[in-house]
Amino acid sequence: MRDDGVELKIRVETPYAHTLCELALLGIGVGLVNPVAARDFLERGLIVKPFSVDVRFASLLVFRPGKPLPANARQFIRALRIRLDAKRI
Repeated sequence: MRDDGVELKIRVETPYAHTLCELALLGIGVGLVNPVAARDFLERGLIVKPFSVDVRFASLLVFRPGKPLPANARQFIRALRIRLDAKRI
């Protein structure tokens, strides 16, 4: 942002998306968060706007090695992927 001449007045800095969303809802500022995390705040009035720079977010699922996933866990992961693909902000 500084490269584009935008002067930032940072008052609070946090790595937590939920904290950023809460602060934005309180009118304290803006934040750059993963759209998946922001989705939980839309019904409460969070305003989400597209960012002109392509920002990639990664999400990880961690599994115990050598132990197969139960059928319900595989179904949950399948449903999660379908929902994330269908409901991008």
